[in-house]
Amino acid sequence: MIKNRQKKSPQQWIEKITQHELPAITSTANLLSKFADDDVTSLPKLSQAILHDQALSSCMIKVANTNRRGVVSKITTVSRATVFLGLQTVKNICITAKVLDSLLTNHHLQHEVFERLIKLMSNSFYAGLLAKMMLPGHNEKLQEEIYLAAMLYRIGETSFWSMGGREVEQLIDHISLPDEEFQEKSKEILGLSFQELSVGLARNWGLGSLLIKSLDSPTTRTKEVQVIFYADKLSSFIASPPKSKQDFDQVTEHICQLMGIKERQLKERISHVLTDAKSLLSSYEANILIDNLKEYPTEKDFIEQSENDSSLANNPEKQQLAALQHLIKLTRSCNDLNEILHFTLKSIAQILQFDQCCLMVLTTDKTQIKSRFNYNNKGLSEEFSALISIKASPFEKALKTHQSLVINDFKAENNQCGLINLLEKGSVCIAPVEINHQPIAIIFAQLHDLDKCINKDKFEKFDYFICQLNMCLSSISRK
Repeated sequence: MIKNRQKKSPQQWIEKITQHELPAITSTANLLSKFADDDVTSLPKLSQAILHDQALSSCMIKVANTNRRGVVSKITTVSRATVFLGLQTVKNICITAKVLDSLLTNHHLQHEVFERLIKLMSNSFYAGLLAKMMLPGHNEKLQEEIYLAAMLYRIGETSFWSMGGREVEQLIDHISLPDEEFQEKSKEILGLSFQELSVGLARNWGLGSLLIKSLDSPTTRTKEVQVIFYADKLSSFIASPPKSKQDFDQVTEHICQLMGIKERQLKERISHVLTDAKSLLSSYEANILIDNLKEYPTEKDFIEQSENDSSLANNPEKQQLAALQHLIKLTRSCNDLNEILHFTLKSIAQILQFDQCCLMVLTTDKTQIKSRFNYNNKGLSEEFSALISIKASPFEKALKTHQSLVINDFKAENNQCGLINLLEKGSVCIAPVEINHQPIAIIFAQLHDLDKCINKDKFEKFDYFICQLNMCLSSISRK
């Protein structure tokens, strides 16, 4: 477990991300810092620097053409694109392009991690454009600074998810926690908050004081800093409407007050931003983010969100159906057996409310099984260590018959001492994990209450999970 290992210091996290995980962003930030805020002297030199990066050159021209309202002729050169866009916009395009490219292609990630990363990046990009929209009367240079600060507001968390590793794998297990609890858990695992990580990266990359100020008591600061905070909040709420419409209304009311407009006008402007965001993401060749951009939520969205939450919370059948559908999606989108196994164990434990759900893999000689992954009824990973002989045990029976079984009275079973110690905690379901009908492991799910038995309905739901899992594993093995 991570808690038994020495945590990295805040500076170690910043250095790891800066030097080893996202060197392209570091290099770009260092390059841009050399150019003074002077279009006349700096633009020609910056144009030459961009020409050495073919992907960035292409992106610059595409973005310039996306923005060329009122310009008749198409922009075909980097030099003309930079003159048309201006120095600050060009710098922002360079940073945005490198951030999108580095975070999306840095690692092969677990499906759940990649989904979290994609959602955060979509929200952040949208937040940048929303923040820029909220200051229509300000000069272009300040608007671009606001855009960059809002776009990078969550750079600490997005950088963390993109790098992979044991801390990422552990924290993703807690992704379903309420936001406040999740932030506490992330701080416990990392040794610093994502907000502190964002500040450290912003300072290290020289991304400006606006971003740093927006991460420190933003609602008590200037209008410009408040805009960054509320743009981030609005983007998140549009993507996933809160359970309470009142929470959403409070954010939009603050924004309307800051802008001096009515909600109807705000909705119209957000609609234009959404169209621009989709076009720009296409120019950045980040189409994978577009599907996460949503329309301004309606009353129906809040009602559905509330109904879905309460329906799933009180309906295990719907929870299981949703989990099985996600399992099928995972089978189509990834080739990582461990990811499939983690998701299934967590779902069985959480949805069917088993106190423990463990994967035990067969040893090389196939005479014993050894614990590998383990989850509790909250869907959280727990440490569990066991090495058990399968000879003349229910585990052997399950492996030989290729069928799941349930044990509600361990004393009625002819068990060895080691197995008795395991099963005396309470009733247990046992099932073989198979690839193309060849057993590779055992899953057991247990209730730690001697007064509770596993009824037929719970066992059948457990067995259905296992059947679906084995089909998915077999399907992946044939890819």
